[in-house]
Amino acid sequence: MNTTTQTKHTPGPWTRTQIDGKHIIWGHGSVVCQTQTTLDSTDFRPGAPTEPETADANACLIAGSPELLAAASALSAAYLDAAPTKVKADAWTRLHAAIRAAS
Repeated sequence: MNTTTQTKHTPGPWTRTQIDGKHIIWGHGSVVCQTQTTLDSTDFRPGAPTEPETADANACLIAGSPELLAAASALSAAYLDAAPTKVKADAWTRLHAAIRAAS
């Protein structure tokens, strides 16, 4: 797997802030997306978050996506290329750090 391929998404890292009931996901000084923290009780869309904890978890996952993608790509490359043990360990560490950040 080529981990140096240019991506079409805004490069990471992404950060999140909460402003006026919305989670704003930022990347390189630009808004990547925004999510509602809470929804009006008349919003009956399937899967619409109704609890602030759900919205917070969604925002963490979205903000952690670039790191998760990079870590998974590095781990895949390390194992597919039969890289030295240190490279595999570093890739595994990156993956677990990305999972923690997105959780």
